[in-house]
Amino acid sequence: MACFSSMSGLLPAVVLVLVVLTGTESSGSQGAAAAAATATAAAATAGESDITPGISGSWSDGVGSGWSVWTSRGSNVVLECALATTIPAHDWLNVTWLRNNVSVLDRRHLLTQAGHLNITKIVHRRSGTSDEGEYRCLVTTRMGVITGPPIKLRLASISGSWSDGVGSEWTVWAARGSNVVLECALATTIPATDWFNVTWLRNNVSVLDRRHLLTQAGHLNITKMIHRRSGTSDEGEYRCLVTTRMGVITGPPVKLRLASLSKNFILSPCNVTVVTGEALRLSCQIDSQPNASLTWTHEQQRLPQDDRYTTPYSGVLHITHVQRSDSGIYRCLAINTVAGKERRSSAITVTVLDRGEEDSYKPPTFLFPNKSSSSSSKLLKVIQGEHAIIECLATGLPLPTISWQRKLNASEGDVWEDIKNGTKGMLVIGQGTLVVSSVQTSSAGRYICTAKSVNSATQREATISQEIELDVLVSPEIIDPPKYLDTLLAKTARLNCSVTGHPTPRIIWYKNGQSVNIKGRAIITPSNQFIFTNSITSDAGMYQCLVINEAGYASSWAPMVINSSENKPDPPQNLHYVVLSSTSVLLTWDAVYPSNDKIKAYSIHYFESESNGVGLQAVSQNTSHLLENLKTNTKYIVFVRAYSNFASDQSESLVFNTAEDVPLVEPSVRLIPISPTVLRVTWGKLSPEQARGTIIGYKIHWRKLNHHYYHVIEVSADVHEFEITDLHPGKKYEVQVLAGTKVGYPTKNDLSWIRQKMPSRNQKNIPLPPIVSLKVINETSEDDSKKLAIKIDWKLPPENTAEVEGYTLKYRRQDRQWVGPITLLPTQTSFTITGLEADWYEVQVKGYSADGDGGATEQVVHTFPPSPNTTLPPNTTWNIYQLEADPRSQTSIHLSWKLAEGQEGPAYYTVKYHQVSHSESVANTMFECSETPETVITDLKPFSTYEFSVRAHESEKVYGPFSPPVQAITMGKVPTTPKDFSYEPTDASTIRLKWAMPQDTSGSIQKYEILFSLDKNKPLSAWEVQKVEKEATSDTVGGLVSNTEYWFSIRGCTAFECGEPTEPLAATIPAILHPDPSISAYNLCKYNCIQ
Repeated sequence: MACFSSMSGLLPAVVLVLVVLTGTESSGSQGAAAAAATATAAAATAGESDITPGISGSWSDGVGSGWSVWTSRGSNVVLECALATTIPAHDWLNVTWLRNNVSVLDRRHLLTQAGHLNITKIVHRRSGTSDEGEYRCLVTTRMGVITGPPIKLRLASISGSWSDGVGSEWTVWAARGSNVVLECALATTIPATDWFNVTWLRNNVSVLDRRHLLTQAGHLNITKMIHRRSGTSDEGEYRCLVTTRMGVITGPPVKLRLASLSKNFILSPCNVTVVTGEALRLSCQIDSQPNASLTWTHEQQRLPQDDRYTTPYSGVLHITHVQRSDSGIYRCLAINTVAGKERRSSAITVTVLDRGEEDSYKPPTFLFPNKSSSSSSKLLKVIQGEHAIIECLATGLPLPTISWQRKLNASEGDVWEDIKNGTKGMLVIGQGTLVVSSVQTSSAGRYICTAKSVNSATQREATISQEIELDVLVSPEIIDPPKYLDTLLAKTARLNCSVTGHPTPRIIWYKNGQSVNIKGRAIITPSNQFIFTNSITSDAGMYQCLVINEAGYASSWAPMVINSSENKPDPPQNLHYVVLSSTSVLLTWDAVYPSNDKIKAYSIHYFESESNGVGLQAVSQNTSHLLENLKTNTKYIVFVRAYSNFASDQSESLVFNTAEDVPLVEPSVRLIPISPTVLRVTWGKLSPEQARGTIIGYKIHWRKLNHHYYHVIEVSADVHEFEITDLHPGKKYEVQVLAGTKVGYPTKNDLSWIRQKMPSRNQKNIPLPPIVSLKVINETSEDDSKKLAIKIDWKLPPENTAEVEGYTLKYRRQDRQWVGPITLLPTQTSFTITGLEADWYEVQVKGYSADGDGGATEQVVHTFPPSPNTTLPPNTTWNIYQLEADPRSQTSIHLSWKLAEGQEGPAYYTVKYHQVSHSESVANTMFECSETPETVITDLKPFSTYEFSVRAHESEKVYGPFSPPVQAITMGKVPTTPKDFSYEPTDASTIRLKWAMPQDTSGSIQKYEILFSLDKNKPLSAWEVQKVEKEATSDTVGGLVSNTEYWFSIRGCTAFECGEPTEPLAATIPAILHPDPSISAYNLCKYNCIQ
């Protein structure tokens, strides 16, 4: 622009403005320098001292054709007039603004003192009113008007969609070493002005390098396809990510696969013989990626152009009304043009025979589909809009005629429609293959192909039918796409993605090109609505739903903007937690002190780390909160936000684990008797919810039926099978398996026991317990010169008459798991255990026959360290067995035990016992001596579990090992009488009894017993008894007679005995029950109406 004026004879001054729009910042700087130099030169040429100074300058920007300012609906925007800041303020008089070359200043478009345009609230209405457009500021100087650079104001509502109906993803096939270009369809869908960057991922990893180049259009150019046996390969799933000003959008998945063609056909027919006039079907199949073109040749020539030859599918050949000329050699040719390879099948010989007298009539049979066809071949899936080819071929003499019927899914009733050749959209090719053109959802249904022929000799008609189901696949369509969302901090935000399609599409949500982790605050509703609760600043971004099914895919996207106040408080800091129990955690944080307001409350948001469930929240008015009712042994994520008049952003997330607890239930157990004396116990694993921690071991309990004590063995967590030995044939046993965590094992008394009756045995053919001797020796191996060994010798007693088929031997170190069983030959009578430490060892040997295991002999020995100066003492150790515990009262348990046969009595015994509890504190172990093989342990706690084991002593320093433990429960306190025993009739034959729990139960009540009788004077043992669960406080008794007096009583019972019953309560049911006067007619009507 140049302006000339003549004032008082002065030479005209030149105002030169050079507008430079360049693609780079450096070129803009050079242009500015050139403009300044030109203006200076012009002024110097004038040569007059009184020339009015000219206003000269330039502006430039390296962002392209102009600035773009992105904003959202309803927000405040200030457009900077860069020219007004470039020209000194004293050099310009006025600034105005144009939008699309029209003046724009009004009540919503205000001019700032610096010349910028303040748009107080962005408007964008469907009616057309919008603040979007190209803005320019005009600076009026003393010498004229200068225009600023164009600024495009655009609404941040980049949203859109793409879809394709070619299948669940694009697949690109390429040959090894070829050049491949993967198209970023998204980059061509979004206008180039709306995006400024494209990246590519392969299997979710960035892939751009020297061989993977980005084209100007955003496509991926793979210069050379690589696929090596070492594992390096370009195969995989590719996605392009398009970065816009509002976020990142992902393109559809593109699978790149190596084209290949196998050497051999996987399906090829055998030689076939047919009679003239019949039909013939040949089919071939080869493993090819992508699908190869399959054609047939006859005598190395193309098939003749004859209506008798049809190929409904690639690789399938139908020949009808076979002639002698059809005999010969047929081959299938497979061509994969992408891989550049072809294969020929082996020769198939077709022999055509003339019809004989026996061939005058053959009933129709299907060649396809036939009875040997898989069920999938009778279900045809076709994508909407494609042609459906429903193959049907039958043979016979004469050649059958084929007709079609269908029953569409959309039709009502059981009505079958005849299909005629030429029916709209229907075509029959060959003998009877049906082609349905451009299938729609209305084409779906059941189709029946019927083959008929008539025996000319008998005039009887033969008919066969086959049903094929046509399923029309419909590619997904997003009927309610996500829309631009502008929301506030700490609010609930919703993005829709309602879809149609068949089968039901799978939906994947992305944020800025990365799949969204659906948990905690983010949930997906059954209608596919994506909901954010308590939104946070980082929720802002571009959201995209990708829907996929077998027919295709579609995607739609829109940005979400999170607005917040400048006066919002800072988020809380320094979150800490203290685990109080397995279900509660104390959370603390530092107080927030905003400068312009005070904190009114804090909100706590927490959710399970590994769960897709909805997050939970709580409110606190101070800087701590107790989180209760949490799941045991579960990882949680928690954050806190502060509230003044505005919500803060979220604090940093804190991750914590609740404590472990004892398992909630016992494992499922299976019992298998292996022999009359051996029971195999197997059990399953607990789910994480049931385990409530890491399982560190299992306890196996077993006892005879109705015994109050049980034997205990503990095994490691990786063991899920155990054999209980030395059981009594024909007896009933109960078995219980408990799982334990580091906290302990469950101690509830209502855990289930599994019953098993052991089989009886044939005593005549069961081996007797062998006679066993143990000897401690030095290890003979050089590597284990410091180790010890036990030599075991055995023999059967003379009175044994059973035929032994072998022996089993097992051993264990004291308080360790058994090693074995080791199976030995029937002729073997010795075995050496090597590599042992100095400790107590228990050895068990038994024989077995065809009728079961014999009795076992167990002996215990101590492997004293060998020394040349010491002599091993004789085997004077004792093996305690048959340890039994019998509760005698609430505070005492009687113990008795036996020594193994043939062992001399020791000087005394030591009893070791402790209370079994799952508390983290270790129970005190107590000891008591006894000179006889029985004792009574006293001063125990009522209704508590104790574990006992016993060992024998010759002296204080010479003693045997402790026996395997047994556990028993002391008797509970006898329950006191239940309180407030009352009754009310419910109908003419039923009465409801109510009571209150006794005050002092100590948790020992296992059940209640309702006693009732017509005769009050009968002894209680003769009254009717009805058992009730221990948690109940009411129950009904039915089958009573109205207008008859009954007597009722109730008592609480422990596992061992029952307490005193209540005083007998007389109750009579009237024949006609009167309504409760407290229920008014109005309330009764209201109640019924509600129901």
